[in-house]
Amino acid sequence: MKQYGETWASIILLIAAGFTGTLGFRLSIPVIAFLGRDILQLSAFLVSFFYSGYMVSRALSSITLGYIVDRVPKVIYLVPLFAAVFALTIYCYIYADNWIFIVLLRMVQGFLGGCIWPLVQYLVAQISPQNLKGRILSVYFALGSTGILLGNVVYATIVDYPLNHKLAISTSFFLVAALFMLTAIYLTRQRIAYYRRRERGSRISFEHPVLNVVFSGFLLALCVAFAFGDIVYIYVSEVLSLTRSDTALLLAFCSGLSICFSYIISWFADKGYERETLALTYILVVASIPLISIGSIYILPLGLTLALISIRAFHPLSRRYVALHCSMPATGIGAINMATNLGISLGLIVFSRAYDYLENVKTAFLGLKINYAPYILLIFAIPLIIFAVKLLT
Repeated sequence: MKQYGETWASIILLIAAGFTGTLGFRLSIPVIAFLGRDILQLSAFLVSFFYSGYMVSRALSSITLGYIVDRVPKVIYLVPLFAAVFALTIYCYIYADNWIFIVLLRMVQGFLGGCIWPLVQYLVAQISPQNLKGRILSVYFALGSTGILLGNVVYATIVDYPLNHKLAISTSFFLVAALFMLTAIYLTRQRIAYYRRRERGSRISFEHPVLNVVFSGFLLALCVAFAFGDIVYIYVSEVLSLTRSDTALLLAFCSGLSICFSYIISWFADKGYERETLALTYILVVASIPLISIGSIYILPLGLTLALISIRAFHPLSRRYVALHCSMPATGIGAINMATNLGISLGLIVFSRAYDYLENVKTAFLGLKINYAPYILLIFAIPLIIFAVKLLT
């Protein structure tokens, strides 16, 4: 009974860590985005490197650490240390005076993030009861998304604070997350100590269905990259002519809607509609791209919300599938993290470059201004349509 209680306490603490850690890091995103755009006068293309550099570095470390944990489970004990170091790097932006410094610091954060979040997700999946894995992972990602929402709200509240105060608040939230992780891992240490993967050799190999999930995750993330990182604040602010605080609040509203609907999709997946819900995430991506090209306060947020719903529903669906069906679960979850991170990185670079070139090229249709930059992503969305049709037929 005691072990049962400790297991649930660990799950709750890990979910809380996901919430506070995401809030802390997400709070720093608009701070650095507007620092680069307004103070350092950088192009959208250079600003996109802030988050894409983070994602590339995280992609490489996530699959590497996952592979190591499948062989040496006690490496998970280092996660709180990685989180504490990550928290300290947030405050280091106080010294940023050029884009290269910011990109390099984001890459350090990406490496640390890849050592933290895939392993936290893996641990949640491993210690959760078999019949509740999907719903617990959905709650984990839903509260992480809530952290993004509140990060935008907090930013709108402190938008006029000095830079060092904003970064100190962001750092504090992440340090709390590190403390939650430390406590959770201590409570579940016996499960970690006695977990052993069956011997399967040293070569990484995945089943064909798992590879399909990994590849579709790459494409899906690439197509919704505009909804992530620093560039979304700049794009929404400039296309809709909004202030910084209004932009953050609008993104918080979209994030809140996406949390509700993505959880509903995950609930249907737990009820046996896994193929249908996966196909729905692909369809939502394709539908979102034309909508975010329209410079309307009513339509663009709709497209952004659909994109966020798709990626947030895909997260728990994919992790649940890998945890249940992959012979190397930690490596599999790391591979999905790597694929989605690389997809977002490439998508950010493609979208921001297109926006720099086509920022002033617009078409009026039925009184609405159409921006061409998002349509470049439709090229990568075509395979997702094929995936959706294949799943449904």
